[in-house]
Amino acid sequence: MLELYHWEPNTFFLKPLIALKEKQAEFTSRYFDPTKFEQFAPSFPQNVESRLHLEREGPVLVNGNATISSSFFLLEFIAEFVPGAVLNPGGAWEHYQARAWGQFLGLSLGAGVSALGCARYLAPVLRGRDQNELKARVEQIAPQERRAAWAAVIDGAYDEKALAAIRHRLEFPVKRVEGAFGKGPWLAGREYSIADIDAFAMLIVLPDLAPDLVNEQATPRIVDFVHRMRERPAVRVPASAVSRDGAAAVVWRVQSGRVERVEVLSFSEPEDYLPRAPFYEQFEGRALDAELALRRGVRSVAGATLTARSTTAAVRRVLALHRVLAEAVKAP
Repeated sequence: MLELYHWEPNTFFLKPLIALKEKQAEFTSRYFDPTKFEQFAPSFPQNVESRLHLEREGPVLVNGNATISSSFFLLEFIAEFVPGAVLNPGGAWEHYQARAWGQFLGLSLGAGVSALGCARYLAPVLRGRDQNELKARVEQIAPQERRAAWAAVIDGAYDEKALAAIRHRLEFPVKRVEGAFGKGPWLAGREYSIADIDAFAMLIVLPDLAPDLVNEQATPRIVDFVHRMRERPAVRVPASAVSRDGAAAVVWRVQSGRVERVEVLSFSEPEDYLPRAPFYEQFEGRALDAELALRRGVRSVAGATLTARSTTAAVRRVLALHRVLAEAVKAP
């Protein structure tokens, strides 16, 4: 079975989750927290490519003895190898277009989106850590380029001047994507493809990270594209919670600070330990409060205590993240 090593579904990590959901594929979820440097653990799968690829701390897909890294390559592999929905339709020209868009957006959009996201979300987390211990850990990272990227976040290199320059560099790729959607609803031909999954994962955060750049007035076609993508059953994943016992529990749509749905994507333990539907249904409508806890508003499950505990903690984490992001958007 495929094993997907991933973090929360943001940007690079979101892409393979969408593709696997489109395929309705079974896979083993291997959650890791890159902010705690868990990707450097001896047991973490890696090869030369995964250590050097541009995304650095992105997702990794393992198929037997093969380790695949770089999120667009993961999309190509899933599209070709995994049975199910066609995600790379058309012929040689359409496949070329999809790969060309993946290369262009990875270089021009991905790096900028990642930097803006690190400045907004990662830097505050790292500032709360022991700085001497953190810097000592970063000094051990190789190669040098990967170490420098972490050091830039820790040292505050992303000041407002640097962030303004990054947003300026994003103007060209955003303009090109907006123009492309004037020619058709999808990027690589007349049908939905991995190029659209790839673009969506990076575009979806720009209304928050660069609101002057991506909005209904400046980029109406991109806004429409994001809306259409959100309506796809496999893409209704605005926030995710992943338990660490092998079950990937995804919170499907958080509205007004309340959970609408929780679904298990994969479960690597024996099914005897998988809670039944009523356990997950009790999260529906829940908000982040004192009642969102086992033996309070959430009933546990005999024989699946670890799953119940980790799922509840994961749902709380997602709601907390949703609250922080909502407050950030409202802030002047």
